[in-house]
Amino acid sequence: HTHPQLLTFAAIFQTEIINNYQKGFGLFKKAVEVAPGRPAFRINLLRAQLKMQQFSEACATMDYLESFPDKKMIYFQREIEMAQTWLDGKCG
Repeated sequence: HTHPQLLTFAAIFQTEIINNYQKGFGLFKKAVEVAPGRPAFRINLLRAQLKMQQFSEACATMDYLESFPDKKMIYFQREIEMAQTWLDGKCG
């Protein structure tokens, strides 16, 4: 499927139910590719990157998220702040 919400549901199923993080991670990435302008899907990818301790990738995702207008990011402030805490000292 190429619908980003369906891809996200499948990714959550893979990571949280089946514990197949590699497949789930790939689905989160695909959702971002399908809907690059929608920050919610990048937030999901960021969560997966943090969970898999892919800190350099998470730093790049954070940089990209920071390029979104504040208007689009207002609903994601809590997640961004939590990610910044997790990434403290890990981004160069």
